[in-house]
Amino acid sequence: MGFLIFTLFLFFTVICAERNGPIQTFVIPHSHMDVGWVYTIQESMHAYAANVYSSVTEALTQNKQRKFIAVEQEFFRLWWDSVATDKHKKQVRQLLKESRLEFVIGGQVMHDEAVTDLDDEILQLTEGHGFLWNNQEWTLGYNLTLTTSTC
Repeated sequence: MGFLIFTLFLFFTVICAERNGPIQTFVIPHSHMDVGWVYTIQESMHAYAANVYSSVTEALTQNKQRKFIAVEQEFFRLWWDSVATDKHKKQVRQLLKESRLEFVIGGQVMHDEAVTDLDDEILQLTEGHGFLWNNQEWTLGYNLTLTTSTC
């Protein structure tokens, strides 16, 4: 599926470039791990989520050119509270200070399709923002997604 999406992206990039001249494309690594979608939160943490944050923290620390955006706080919170070492926590604080790790949206989940009720959206955002605020008063970035059907 990922290959198909990437191929379509390249195809439309070429078409748009031919019509309107060169365009710039940016690939921004980010988390989107769908909390509780296919597996339980605990199964997902054990299978992949904990490793994502550990490996991203190490990779960002080793390469100053890299950046990463963390979207949902549920897995990050669990990683921070139960998996992250003191070394990881120190690295995360430094990466945040350097703006190479950024939190966007800040909810427990990425609420695009995760909740359907406004009260649930507000609750999960409040819980996610509360976690970030209570840990070193971390701040949030913002997320803007543009979708266009024409070039």
